[in-house]
Amino acid sequence: GGPTGTEVPASFLEEGLRVLKEGGTIVALLSDEGDLGSFLSRCRELGLAVERVAAKRLFYETLLVFRMRRLRKDGRQS
Repeated sequence: GGPTGTEVPASFLEEGLRVLKEGGTIVALLSDEGDLGSFLSRCRELGLAVERVAAKRLFYETLLVFRMRRLRKDGRQS
């Protein structure tokens, strides 16, 4: 995922938003070894609501599944 472990997922997210339909969802699988704080901050900057939907500990890391939805201009989820 890049030097901090989240550059590639953040780039994927930004590209996904370009084609995401209203009410659409993006799902990402990330490792807790990456800079999750910066990824989640970027999601907020992009106007996304983020929900952690699953986590599984595997060996030396925990894998996390996040669901992101675009917020409407009035701040509610679409």
